[in-house]
Amino acid sequence: MSHQLNALSSTTLDGSISQNATTRPRHGWWSLRLILVLLFVQAWRDIGGFTFRLEDLLTLSMVGWWVLTSFKGGVFRYRRSGLNLPLTIWIGVIVMAVGVSFMRPHASDVKQDALVNGIRLMLALSLFFVVNNHPLAAKRKGKIVFDTIVLTSLLTSAVALLQIAHWAGWLPFSLPSVLTTFREGVDMERGREIFALFVGNNGAHTWSAMLAFQALTVWILATTTRVTKWRLAGLSYFLLLSTILIRISVRNSILGLLVAIVLLSLLRAKKSRYRLNRLIMPLLILSGVAGLIGLLLFAGPEQYFVQRLVQTIPQVSEGGGLVIDSRSNIFGRLDYIVAALKTFTRFPVFGGGFYGFRTYYFEMTGDPTIIHAHNSYVQILAELGLIGAIAFIWVAWRIFSVLVTTGRNIGQQSLWEQRAWYLTFGVFAFIAFTAFFANPLWDPTLVSFSMISLAVMNRYFWQRDTLQRTA
Repeated sequence: MSHQLNALSSTTLDGSISQNATTRPRHGWWSLRLILVLLFVQAWRDIGGFTFRLEDLLTLSMVGWWVLTSFKGGVFRYRRSGLNLPLTIWIGVIVMAVGVSFMRPHASDVKQDALVNGIRLMLALSLFFVVNNHPLAAKRKGKIVFDTIVLTSLLTSAVALLQIAHWAGWLPFSLPSVLTTFREGVDMERGREIFALFVGNNGAHTWSAMLAFQALTVWILATTTRVTKWRLAGLSYFLLLSTILIRISVRNSILGLLVAIVLLSLLRAKKSRYRLNRLIMPLLILSGVAGLIGLLLFAGPEQYFVQRLVQTIPQVSEGGGLVIDSRSNIFGRLDYIVAALKTFTRFPVFGGGFYGFRTYYFEMTGDPTIIHAHNSYVQILAELGLIGAIAFIWVAWRIFSVLVTTGRNIGQQSLWEQRAWYLTFGVFAFIAFTAFFANPLWDPTLVSFSMISLAVMNRYFWQRDTLQRTA
């Protein structure tokens, strides 16, 4: 069996398996660790009006290294996966959408954003192939991912706590200006001044999503360990991360994390070998969620997040009808969705072009500040048309199918296989939910993290299934 495991390093185009994978130098560990760190700690630099992001440069070098080493010997090597073709097609559709943007009458800055962000998104998607094809053993990849996230989280959460103390006036010393200075135009609503080491772009939405992924990772580690002291320590740290997340007050990320954890808890209860767990745990989980919401509404009504949450809950009017607080931004988001659908009817096949929504929304309303529809699904329709929608549905279906197939017997798998699957499921549950209210599918940072987790999980189960077939 160990000989067969060593044989699973690389698969050639004709499907043959080479046997020299684990004898290769253990190169590339630093790149996987560093790209994960850069997703949580931004290293950006504005030069001549253009933002250089170290994560993009590192991803580009990783993709280039994989392509060059894959062609070494004149034969392209790749890992077989049912995700290869749909993800490749999806990248091709992004290329098409960028080209469409240059054919539409967009302003030069829109075309520049389409090109730059299109390249960044394609690089983010390419991380699946890089990580999936890396010769490092699947278990080692999984440990690197979890360890790096936790260690980075300890650093970023410490900085976030210092920022909270700074703005509350509790610190006897001053923080470096880089940790307290905001970029021009950043959302400065209450709670959004906490950005940890997201110093390149301290807008709260991407940072809060990455903080939610940190909390999800810690929750998975805490709930899958059998050592009581580590479980308690992990759950305590999870509560700290959740508190910081609530303090930042981005509803999408808070509710996305809650949805991911509830779904994972329900799945784990369903697959429990104890019938009592399958009956009682769902009720306890749903009761706990209801209790948490009730506690927030009762104990912290003055908190910004709680106020924004209450604004979205329909209230019974004096006439007996349901009304939503006029201060809620749900009304504006409905307008964005309508504008996106109108754009789709105008360009139904190829769409209005990548990053083109802002042009057509401005034409309809005269508002130049809205750059996306706050809903990734209608954003795809508006900017990529039917071609993009079909490609996205295929990718989403294939990812869903892989998760369902690999998760059927998850309780019988090894601990690290379970953790990799839980993380991937939670990340995609988070993105699928928040995509109704934001635009995570166009965010290279979130997409990069999802592709890394998907590749690690995919590699685990590809390796195990290949062993079973060759045994």
